[in-house]
Amino acid sequence: MTEAITIVVVMMIFLWNSFPAALAEFQKPPAEGGLRADAMITPDIEIGGEMLCIQRALGVDQDRGGYIVRNRSRCVKDKDIETSFTPHEVCWASRFLYEGGLLKLITDLGEKYKNGQL
Repeated sequence: MTEAITIVVVMMIFLWNSFPAALAEFQKPPAEGGLRADAMITPDIEIGGEMLCIQRALGVDQDRGGYIVRNRSRCVKDKDIETSFTPHEVCWASRFLYEGGLLKLITDLGEKYKNGQL
């Protein structure tokens, strides 16, 4: 499997299996199992040998906020990892996830994947 395909597969497994639950941790109060009140990032999650996390993004979508999925196991292209490591990441606005339907799409695809429909 090529590196690009590996990255896509790992990210899709993460999104289908872990992303909705991790986002829910940001919404729940700490007393109900959510992240602590001052938390801006989830603990790293190992999926397919890749270390991934979700971080609350500020200053996104005209300061409405969003979320970053960060892959700490891979450096962005054309960076010298010996001098400067910048992890791969993707950022989505909260409105796109919740109102725009991306989270529902991810959840639906995850269910289809688990049921062998993909």
